[in-house]
Amino acid sequence: YGKWGDRMLDDIQEGAKSLMDKGKVDPNQVCIMGGSYGGYATAHSLVRHNNFYSCGVVIVGFFDAQHLKDKSDIEDVFFGVGYMDKAIGDDPDKLKAMSPIYHIDRIKAPMLLLHGEEDVRTPFEGAVEFVAALEEAGKTKFEYKWYPKEGHGNVNIDNRMDEWNRIASFLGPNLSRQDR
Repeated sequence: YGKWGDRMLDDIQEGAKSLMDKGKVDPNQVCIMGGSYGGYATAHSLVRHNNFYSCGVVIVGFFDAQHLKDKSDIEDVFFGVGYMDKAIGDDPDKLKAMSPIYHIDRIKAPMLLLHGEEDVRTPFEGAVEFVAALEEAGKTKFEYKWYPKEGHGNVNIDNRMDEWNRIASFLGPNLSRQDR
């Protein structure tokens, strides 16, 4: 609790760094990828550790912590009651600090964003706003795909296949990065 925008992301990066130090991972080929919280962690890791990752794949992520608290269905489900206040708190400055949409200028690595248009867990409108902010900031190293009639993860097999094919196509040219 209270570590979403910092310590949890540092743990991910430190784990990858440990594997690099042991010679198990090529330091020039580290991509971060995740869905839901993992999608958020991917986007914000590209902010927080912007010289570390070669690329990022964000699947149904969120980009503004306050927006997630205000618009998500998390509080509507039994296990989610009170969860967001415990997990991320309600300090507006901290919520802004942990929200990648407010730090787009720090993102350097290419990014692929995949999101269902009917997602209410990590609301789709947040992904649309993030892409608009990337475009407004002049970022060009990103791709995105919205999936109609899909929610918090693709269920339709054709969409699942498209998603994984897009990921494979994205990783090929973006995985290796020499400019860190």
